[in-house]
Amino acid sequence: MQKTNRRTSLQAASVAGVAEVSGAAVMSLVGEDKAATTKSAIVDRVAFDEYVRRFNSRDYEGVLEYWAKIFTVSFAGYTFHNREEFIDKFYREFFHQYVNESLHIDQFISNENLLIIEARVRIQTKKELTREAAAAAGYGNLRTPPLGKTLEIPEFIHYHVADGKFISVVCVDSASPRLL
Repeated sequence: MQKTNRRTSLQAASVAGVAEVSGAAVMSLVGEDKAATTKSAIVDRVAFDEYVRRFNSRDYEGVLEYWAKIFTVSFAGYTFHNREEFIDKFYREFFHQYVNESLHIDQFISNENLLIIEARVRIQTKKELTREAAAAAGYGNLRTPPLGKTLEIPEFIHYHVADGKFISVVCVDSASPRLL
């Protein structure tokens, strides 16, 4: 895991076009055919919904079927570069020990190399995670709600796809999180 600052993440998202996507720009990604046919199955909405189902149910092996062997994921000021960092150490051994996390899709657009979503990430604390404990594990930038509460974080999530697999993902908050 490589720690990045929020500015770096926002710059990366801006370069990728996520932070400045407008309705017209979004539609140009897909063209006139919203159900764009591609050689890459992951950019299909039905396939992506299955990915989200697997993520929300903690089917880590199923989630990894959608990822290339070499990839990067950036969010909350961190960048992960491989399965061990991202799935094993962050999710299995740390984050999902403290929270139930789910992804809820509001908007979806794609072409054969790109998938952009507007989503709400919901994080419900099941075991108290203090800032000190998060910092000790190397994740001091994470936000979690008080025990038993849910934090909803609106995000733009920008996926790059090659050979039908995710090769990079950048997540950027699109509005302030709110406590539900």
